[in-house]
Amino acid sequence: MKRKSKNGTLYSEKTIVSDLILLPGSSNLKFFKENKDGENRNYTGSTNPIESKLGGAFTSFYAMFFAPGYKNLVIKPSTYNILEAYSIIRNAGMVVLKRAETIVHECMLSDILPEAPILFLPEDSAPVATPTVTGFRPPISAALPNPQGLSVLGSNQLFQVFPETLNFRQGEKLDIDVSFLNNIVVPAELTGGYIFRMGLKTSVFAEKGKPAAK
Repeated sequence: MKRKSKNGTLYSEKTIVSDLILLPGSSNLKFFKENKDGENRNYTGSTNPIESKLGGAFTSFYAMFFAPGYKNLVIKPSTYNILEAYSIIRNAGMVVLKRAETIVHECMLSDILPEAPILFLPEDSAPVATPTVTGFRPPISAALPNPQGLSVLGSNQLFQVFPETLNFRQGEKLDIDVSFLNNIVVPAELTGGYIFRMGLKTSVFAEKGKPAAK
């Protein structure tokens, strides 16, 4: 769908993503990197996802976390420590967005990545049901707090709107790096192909005589 900006330039909206498989022991995560091994993306540009000669703009961004194979997290007695590992990454993560090697935005990962559910496990972890079934008694799940500040919760997706639209020209290098406080690294529990996504909402300007990007 074509839209008109205030100055009359046609543009269309597109969400671009960079997905990485988490490697336990890593001290940083680098997204939107040219020729990075193990990265999945939904665009073809080598250094910049905006391929229009007129450029475009980034309006907001978000982060997501998936179990191996892009599945939802399933918490069982043998895997509940995945939530602890998720919380460590979320609470200690620091995000830096660079345009042409210049820092244009910084925030905490907790601003754009939703909290993990809170589970209250009983001290007594005796099996339930029959002796052949192993499992904790049903936990109580606490509701998540409302996001604050520039963070917005929409359709269960937490994201952050940039205070000012970040314009990008075609060919300008884009980098998003995540590092961790206090020398923390990706926990060992996140082995086996857990996936971390960084997504950007973009407005791509249409070149004269060409349709707005899909």
